[in-house]
Amino acid sequence: MNCIKCPKKIYCSKLCKEHFAKYFLRKFKRHLSNLKILKRKDKVKLKGKNKKTAKHLLLSLENSLSIEFDIKGKELLTYSMDYKVISMLESMMSEIKIFQPSILECYRINEIEKFCKLKKIGFEEEKYSKLGKELKKGIDKLEKRKHNIFFSSKKMLDKLLEQHKKL
Repeated sequence: MNCIKCPKKIYCSKLCKEHFAKYFLRKFKRHLSNLKILKRKDKVKLKGKNKKTAKHLLLSLENSLSIEFDIKGKELLTYSMDYKVISMLESMMSEIKIFQPSILECYRINEIEKFCKLKKIGFEEEKYSKLGKELKKGIDKLEKRKHNIFFSSKKMLDKLLEQHKKL
């Protein structure tokens, strides 16, 4: 199949390599803007898997943000949408925990993996508990039948957490 923007072969998310890389960066900028957690000249410390990916993306925005990486800086989490959805479902089965936003939660793990491969950045697989692995397996099966189930699940879980915070 061909890219939805040009006749080149699909690489990931219905896009060729060139359009996927642009989409990935544009989506990151929009997500950071929505989170409102970074200001110009902030000092940040990355925590979690795929710190290299997050650092690469943050450095690509360096002209607009001029951030510094510092061990004592503001902590930014770097988990994917998959990890957040699975963790939230898992915690709902035990006890509700309020999750901090992650600067990479706007991506599926396969998108992060493909971006890392494209940009030759080290990729780190996220770890799940036994229950988390079962939940991920089930959601992956659903995803094959109904595309975007992760996006829908994340939106629904975010709304549930917002309601929980208000209580």
